[in-house]
Amino acid sequence: MVLTLTLDDAHRALLLLGTLKEFECRETSIIREVLVVVPDSQAFALGVLESSNVCPEISIICESLLFDGILRASWNKYAVQMAIKLLVASHVVTNFYITLDADVIVVGRLLAEQLLPRGKAMFVAEPRSVHPHWWLGSSMILGLDTRSFENSTFGVTPAVLSTFGAQAATASLNDRFKEVDWQHVWLE
Repeated sequence: MVLTLTLDDAHRALLLLGTLKEFECRETSIIREVLVVVPDSQAFALGVLESSNVCPEISIICESLLFDGILRASWNKYAVQMAIKLLVASHVVTNFYITLDADVIVVGRLLAEQLLPRGKAMFVAEPRSVHPHWWLGSSMILGLDTRSFENSTFGVTPAVLSTFGAQAATASLNDRFKEVDWQHVWLE
């Protein structure tokens, strides 16, 4: 599991972690660890989560670790959050991971057969009309015609991602922009 978190949302995250403890502290749990990605300046304060001895195990990751040690104030905050959810795959030790925001709670057992139908990652499809600017921005960055993949959809958090798929996507972006600063192209 991956949770992006700031101090402003810590109180919500406590609800999420409480519900995880309630439903997933079992030997049969599919959740091995919660990776909590935090702004560098808040890592010390949020580090208390790591030492809280809750189940499942919690590990704090500073955002800058995912961005070659550099974060710029000029970067689009939403784009940074989306990039984190892909880049964190390099720290995931399972074949799949669930992305979370602090306002998510668990209402029952998390079962592999529900989260990974036919062994594949899943998400709740959202039509292009909901966030057309996301599609336009993605098309521009990837050099695609805005009419490409007209029947495509995407999902928002929570989503189950393939660790390999996320790593392949980021590697493809790195390769596509190897002659320039990929972070500048992707995040500004």
